[in-house]
Amino acid sequence: MYYVYRISSSYDGFTPKKIRKRMKDERYLEYSWNQYFDQLAKGDIVFTFFTGRGVLPGVYLISKIDEIKEGKKAKGKVLEYNMKQPVIPLEEFNRIKRLVFTRPRGSVFVIPPSVYPIFEKTLSKQVLSDIEIFEKVDCRNCSFEEDFRRCPIFSPEYLVNWNKEVDLRIPGLNGIVSPFWILPKQSWWMKLSYGSHNISKIFYAFKSGYDLYGRLFAEGIIIAIKRNEGFRRIKFDLMTNIPLSPEKEAAGESDRVDLICSVLKSVIGVRNIKNMLVLSEPISRRGYKFMGKTSSDFVKDYFRFLEWNKNLNLNDKKVLIVDDVVTDGKTLITFAKKIHKRYPKAQLYAATGGIMAKKRNMTHLAVKRYQR
Repeated sequence: MYYVYRISSSYDGFTPKKIRKRMKDERYLEYSWNQYFDQLAKGDIVFTFFTGRGVLPGVYLISKIDEIKEGKKAKGKVLEYNMKQPVIPLEEFNRIKRLVFTRPRGSVFVIPPSVYPIFEKTLSKQVLSDIEIFEKVDCRNCSFEEDFRRCPIFSPEYLVNWNKEVDLRIPGLNGIVSPFWILPKQSWWMKLSYGSHNISKIFYAFKSGYDLYGRLFAEGIIIAIKRNEGFRRIKFDLMTNIPLSPEKEAAGESDRVDLICSVLKSVIGVRNIKNMLVLSEPISRRGYKFMGKTSSDFVKDYFRFLEWNKNLNLNDKKVLIVDDVVTDGKTLITFAKKIHKRYPKAQLYAATGGIMAKKRNMTHLAVKRYQR
């Protein structure tokens, strides 16, 4: 979750100029969160807002909770601070102030999801990634190397029971499978955070660049295919990937979907056509939210930016489309629509490394399981 921690400097004696003095190892701050926070979890973001006599009001400090300590104290890793001027300009912050400050002075306030974009915009400027890899497992040298399926990640606790737990329809696809539920970074309806859910921690580490987890998600997809009656008898003619956005490729970001495909092709023996469709322009769901654009705008532009890179006849072919995660299926819907425009008789299926655990994707049974 995101919080605003408001400090009245004239009352508390803590001014922006004293931030450095309060930091430990020039990286960490300690919060006595039992006095202010109702709930706090590892990975939560705290924006400290200073006000009072002699202080230009604004957010001078951003930290990420790194450790929950005994005595209801918490250690925050400082992401950004400025002792002279606010990190978030006051005029920008004032536009959403009335939506955040609804409780008495001196409290901590939960930031509602409707005003996330301004805070995430600031975070994206200050921090390369708000995901950190706390644990690393070298799957190539794992003790389960000889019998990889014995890895505890493939236990029923993490695997999706597709027939009973998923409520996701994607037009244009004959079917879709995914092995794992992935918890959103901020979940308002379940108490379990992604930081305490092993497969979600592994997934976010994979997204932040720890490539060795690619094998886990590829093996998970293989298990999901074999567990799904509608999939396990299909002999796919070829598979292809959802393409990496050009600006991510230019920045040297690893192609996570291609990593998954490289394992899948050797295990299930399917011809892999890398980048059958490519993006001509940079595009991202998060970026469109920042700009105030709708999902319909994203779908329309994503379809327009997708261009054919390989000349293949896909009519009557069984094609497996691979992605790293599915949230609401907008990318897969658009990708399938692009293929069907040229090859209306193509039989399209999809597999993803994970599916976001959101209420609209889950049956009542699955929601109850994760609320527990």
